[in-house]
Amino acid sequence: MKLLVKAVVVAGFLAFALNPAGFAAAELTVEDMLFLDMDTDIVTKTKLKISESPAIVTVVTAQDIKEMGARQLNDVFSTLPGMYFSIPCSDIYAIAPTIYLRGIHSNQIAHPMVKLLINGTPITDALQDGWGALNIYGSAILPLIERIEIIRGPGSVTYGGSAISGVINIVTKKGAGNEAGLSAGSTNLQRGYAKITGEHGNIKINAMASTGNSYLTDSVVGSRALGTLLQSEKQRNYDFISRDYLLDLSLNGFLWQNIFLDEIGNAPFTNAYMLADNKYPNTIIKKSFISSVSKSFSTVIGALTSKIFYRKVIYGFDTKITAPNIPSPLWTEGMAGIAEHTSDAFSGQTELLYNGIENQEILAGCEILYEDMPDALTTWNLSDPNVFTQAVYMGAKLRKQYSLYTQDTLYSNNRKLSLNLGLRYDNYSDIVNGSAYSPRVAVVYKLLEDYVLKAMYGTAFRPPSFMETSVTNHPTIKNDPNIGSEVVKSFELALDCSPMSKTNLRINYYNNVVNDLIARVQSDEPSKSWNTNVGNQKSWGLESELKFMIDKRSYIFANAGYLGDSSDTDTGIKTPFVPEILFNSGVNYAFTDNLSAMLRGFYRSELKQGSGDIRGNIAPFWLYTTTVNYNIYSHNVYVSVYNLLDQAWYDVSLSSNMLIDHIPGYGRRFDVGYRYYF
Repeated sequence: MKLLVKAVVVAGFLAFALNPAGFAAAELTVEDMLFLDMDTDIVTKTKLKISESPAIVTVVTAQDIKEMGARQLNDVFSTLPGMYFSIPCSDIYAIAPTIYLRGIHSNQIAHPMVKLLINGTPITDALQDGWGALNIYGSAILPLIERIEIIRGPGSVTYGGSAISGVINIVTKKGAGNEAGLSAGSTNLQRGYAKITGEHGNIKINAMASTGNSYLTDSVVGSRALGTLLQSEKQRNYDFISRDYLLDLSLNGFLWQNIFLDEIGNAPFTNAYMLADNKYPNTIIKKSFISSVSKSFSTVIGALTSKIFYRKVIYGFDTKITAPNIPSPLWTEGMAGIAEHTSDAFSGQTELLYNGIENQEILAGCEILYEDMPDALTTWNLSDPNVFTQAVYMGAKLRKQYSLYTQDTLYSNNRKLSLNLGLRYDNYSDIVNGSAYSPRVAVVYKLLEDYVLKAMYGTAFRPPSFMETSVTNHPTIKNDPNIGSEVVKSFELALDCSPMSKTNLRINYYNNVVNDLIARVQSDEPSKSWNTNVGNQKSWGLESELKFMIDKRSYIFANAGYLGDSSDTDTGIKTPFVPEILFNSGVNYAFTDNLSAMLRGFYRSELKQGSGDIRGNIAPFWLYTTTVNYNIYSHNVYVSVYNLLDQAWYDVSLSSNMLIDHIPGYGRRFDVGYRYYF
């Protein structure tokens, strides 16, 4: 069976490579061209073809998500070149996955190094520099998405801090159509959503709601606890419960958007990385609320857009610190605590797009953002199992951010050559030397009609979060008053071409140097650690994307990421557990106007252990997924099978000295769903 599935995928590509004439078709239609080379404004805030954008961009549409049968955001992101999201357990509370992008690994809940936007409004917070309640393993958000725009590479010139590895903009559905859906599946998947639009006078209303429950793995796990390996006797689950709500109101050109995300996650490990009891899971509760008002004006000098937004983020923890009866039988339920930290952000932004000069587009903007965190409190029973005491674990902090930015794109008369020059200045009030300059220089040259060459240089940065600078009254942690931002310098070369009819091929090279990486290490006091700038990292690699249209609804696709090097600049030590090769391929085939199916495969190469890690390397694997969609009138029914061959596979926990076993991935999963469009 394994050989059969591999043969199907490989045969499709061999047929494509060796006999392209077999797929000969008519001239490209407008729909075909949009499918192969879409418009996006994520890079410069102006509409450009992906091939002409001065960055490495991928766009994933709602149709793509539907055809691939994605259950959660992770399923989508892991189909992108050079991007991989691990199973949760990589860091605090065993909830957060690790993001691997271009040889840089980071944590989704605490500084992911990828800035996340929803409808252009940043959800990334200063509190943890995380994504708030948008959990990539939650299943609720996907039905609400119209498209996802992704920049791989530095994005600070347009979006400011936290965009070291890239930028992701999730665009939600806003069309006139209504829809609703239900789905269920193995590992307790339960999901339902609805989208309703309407008008009341001059007011246009778009409302969406989605709920989803699921868990990731039912495999047995083990951990080291006080020097002893404890192996679980029962299945331990990563549970995720998601509730997402969106409301858009538009009137006379004003757009008011409201997003509320509510996420609960339960983990099988305690905060000390021991096995949690099934009755007392380690729980994190995250809530994010974003409300924005925007308006665009046409003026004599160009288009003026203004936006204000408010963002509130809450992280709550029902924390299990140790397993039951540890450190002694007096703690029958183990050491435990309850904690919460929250922040409120207010922002105002104005942008001017000026195109009054022939063959030139100028973008200029300014932004002010205030983010406030009150004292973060915890209540725990560390000293007495029956007495819970309260303490401040992060002191109150206010961050004032002031930003100015501009971009100038110049075109030759025949539009075959363009030069993009950009510069952004950001200042953070709570950081010593808190000023950052983010330049970009990009040259885009249309060598032939369907061949575009790009060369780009840019920098990006990530300021330290409140969690990294505001620890209070901790017996073993202190703050570094001189901590600064992480900074990446990146050079990229790219080719975007159509070597044959109905084909798009993208190949790019990147070279990154990240300076002043932040890590927790021994401080200047022997008994305490701190977060400080300690490391420099370099990486280079190649990425490629291929898409070939067989007919209007059938296509072959493949993409790959090759990591040539990822290592410490000063010592040469290789970055641990970073995949050298990531590969995706598949075929979506429409048998009739109503029936289509996709078969896709995902390959991750061996993950090599780091210095001093005793657990050994993690084996490579192939995972196969298939999805069948049947459409009739306004109805859609689909069936998906994940990990089709029930392949055993594993991910790493970065807490290598605490967890002995690598984390097992999910086995074969089945989903069935129904959508109604009205």
